[in-house]
Formats: sequence, C-alpha cells, structure tokens
Amino acid sequence: METPLQVIRRELAQEHTSRPAPVAGITPPLVSVDVLPAIMSAIQKVKDARHEHAEAEARQMVDEDLKAFCAAHDCDQQSTESEGVIVTH
Repeated sequence: METPLQVIRRELAQEHTSRPAPVAGITPPLVSVDVLPAIMSAIQKVKDARHEHAEAEARQMVDEDLKAFCAAHDCDQQSTESEGVIVTH
C-alpha cells in the first residue's frame, strides 16, 4: 500500500514522462524544486502547535479545578505542587 506522498510522487513522475517534447525556442527549466516536503513539514508544525495549545489549555483547566477544589476542602499545599497528589485531613 502506498502512502499519499508515494502516490503523488509516482503520479508526478508519470506526468513528467508523458509530457510532450519541448517545442523549438522553449527551454526546459534549469531548476526543479520539490515543495512537497516543505508543505508536509508546515502541516506537521501546525498540528504540533495545535496539540501543544490543547495540552496547555487542558493543564490550565485542571489547575483551575484543583484550586477550586482546594478552596472548598482542606488540601495540603505542598503535595499539590509536587506530583499532583492531594492530601486531605
């Protein structure tokens, strides 16, 4: 089974070989650039940023809920700062 990247590269290679020969007076490009890796990298960076943002938001929600719980109950402050363990008396 091919990955999407392999399919695109195969199709581009087939398209490149099926192109007509250059017409007199038109020169082929001197440089060819594969932009797919750059696009895939940008997509991965966006996914990573979204994941990091969601994780930070979840941590903030847990911290707020923990503070609200400790405001209503007697929590040992030292244990909430370490390991996330709550000790009630």
